[in-house]
Amino acid sequence: MKKEYPDSWELKITVINPKLRRLEEAVSLQSQIVPSGFVWDGATVPRMFWWLLSPHTHAIRASLVHDYICMVSVTSKQRRLGDRKFRKQLKDDGVWFAPRWIAYLAVRVYSEWRMFWYPRKTLSYWSK
Repeated sequence: MKKEYPDSWELKITVINPKLRRLEEAVSLQSQIVPSGFVWDGATVPRMFWWLLSPHTHAIRASLVHDYICMVSVTSKQRRLGDRKFRKQLKDDGVWFAPRWIAYLAVRVYSEWRMFWYPRKTLSYWSK
């Protein structure tokens, strides 16, 4: 029997502190299942750009799927897939074209910089 995962605006999350959130119930976004208990920092949008893309509403689901994929990815190809799913989730959540592409390009630049300067550690390294 196939398990159904909620795919709605209502994510069941617990705010651990102002910068961290914990997913309380597994969710399927962009055909990616994010398990319950996953902790992420939400959408990292500089405050001066909140008028363009709010990290508390439209970007929260996109940041969830993106951060999960980036955490489990090992190659730059997998990370690029996470970046594309981030953009697609923003589109599905109704984010207008310009802010969606600005956010996507910012994520892509950071991803390439991160993969170049800090080669990927294994998942076991981060779970210590």
